[in-house]
Parts: sequence; C-alpha cells; structure tokens
Amino acid sequence: MVLGLLSVSASAQTAFWKSVRQGNRAFRSGDFDKAEKIYHQALAKDTANPYILYNLGNVNFSKNNTEDAQRYLQNAAKSNKQPSTEKTQLLKAYANHNLGVIHQMQAGKEKDKKQEELQQAIEYYKEALRNNPSDEDTRYNLALCQYQLKKEQQNQQNQQEQQNQQNKNENKDQDKDKQDQKQDQQQNQNEQRNNPEKQPVSPQTQQMMNLSRQEEQKTRDKLNKIPRGRTGLEKNW
Repeated sequence: MVLGLLSVSASAQTAFWKSVRQGNRAFRSGDFDKAEKIYHQALAKDTANPYILYNLGNVNFSKNNTEDAQRYLQNAAKSNKQPSTEKTQLLKAYANHNLGVIHQMQAGKEKDKKQEELQQAIEYYKEALRNNPSDEDTRYNLALCQYQLKKEQQNQQNQQEQQNQQNKNENKDQDKDKQDQKQDQQQNQNEQRNNPEKQPVSPQTQQMMNLSRQEEQKTRDKLNKIPRGRTGLEKNW
C-alpha cells in the first residue's frame, strides 16, 4: 500500500499552498502530468520544501518513474528544513514507507537483485516505523517483506544444494567413465597377448611378410603346373 499525499493544515490560505492543493486535486483525479507541473512550480518557489518533495515523489511513482520517485522521496525523508514535529515525523514515515514499497515492487521485477531489493525495503519500513510506530500498513508490509526475503534465501540455498549434488553426481560419472575406459584398455591388452595375430606390426615387418607371401605363392604356382608329357624315346647318353 502506498501512502497518500500530504498537504498543509486548512488554515494555511496562502497562494502558495492553494496551488499545492490544486496539484493534490489533480493527482487524486488521475491527472498526474498536471499535478507534477503544479508541484514543480511550487518547488521553484521553495526548493527544499519536504511536503512538495514528498508529493513529487508520489506523482512520479504513479507515472512509473521510479528513479525520480526515489530521489524526491529520499530528499523528503532527509529534509531537516522544518522543525521536528509530529507532522514532520509523519512525513518522514510516509516517505520511508513509500520508498519501501518501491524497492519491494522492484524485487519482483529484478530477479538478480531480488534479495538486495527486499533487504533495502525492510530497512525503509523499519525507519518508517521509528517515526510512526502505530502504522499498521507499514508493519504489515515489513512482515510480508521479511517473509519474502526468508523464502528467497531458502530457495537459493535449495538450488545451491541441488547444484552441489548434481556436480557430485557428474564427478562420479566421470570417475566411472575413466574406470571403464581403463578396464577396456586392459582387456584389449590381454586379448592382444592371447592372440598375437591381432597385435599391430611395423611397416618393415609388414613388408617382409608380404615378400614371404609372394615367395610362397610362386612356389605354389610351380607345384600346381601340369607336367609335360614326353613325346619320344629318351636319348641314351
């Protein structure tokens, strides 16, 4: 929940505050551009006024200009221009509350910075409660934000444990593959010892074996030739 606009007491009837109230009416009617223009005109006359800064923060947040909204709300929360009164404490509480809302919403958009955004929101809610301890909306948002942060941290821990287990299983598989490969190599070596014909030979040995086969083939060819028959009497020497 975003807390609403702040305005001065009804007794302040100056032209300055009349214009601010016109900006508030434009804001409530949804005319954020008109409201922002009026607030800027007022801020030009009183550059450090925390109430105008706060209202500018809200109108920029409503227009999804979160960076500008944070800048104005932070300036409003830090402003010491006004004497410390119950009203100025309420303004600081509201500004810190809305800063907490911005960071809590950003946590849902920026997954990589979710825990960081939630932690920042928690700090703003705590600061808001220091200035306005009775604000139940802030207390609710703080409890919700703390729950979301705890759940996110648990999810991260579970993912890390799963990743560690996966890495462990992959290492086991790699060790098993190495062991199987070693066993296959040993088996191949044993087969080669038991079957010498399967052992690899050098080029020189292969060449000699080929020559030997050629000679054997020549011998077989000679033996397989048909013997010639004699056509006449052998000469008597």
